[in-house]
Amino acid sequence: FRLSYRGYGEWVWGLGLGLGLPVLGYLAQGGAIVSVPWLALLPGVLVAATAQVLISLPDEPSDRRLERNTYAVRFGVGASARHVVQL
Repeated sequence: FRLSYRGYGEWVWGLGLGLGLPVLGYLAQGGAIVSVPWLALLPGVLVAATAQVLISLPDEPSDRRLERNTYAVRFGVGASARHVVQL
């Protein structure tokens, strides 16, 4: 789907790494889906989404030239870096 280039790929990362992988590990160890501590996974989603924004900052000039809709292109490098620190 290439959502990192089309926009909001940071949330795909956040959901995949911060929610999907921990839930998969929990279920693999014999947990039940109804007993997953969903609210406890929210910080992991935010950290993973923030990490993807941080990783994309150096690519902003080329992403802008290629008309990709990354977080750094939408908000600018300065604002994106500030958002990373805030999160």
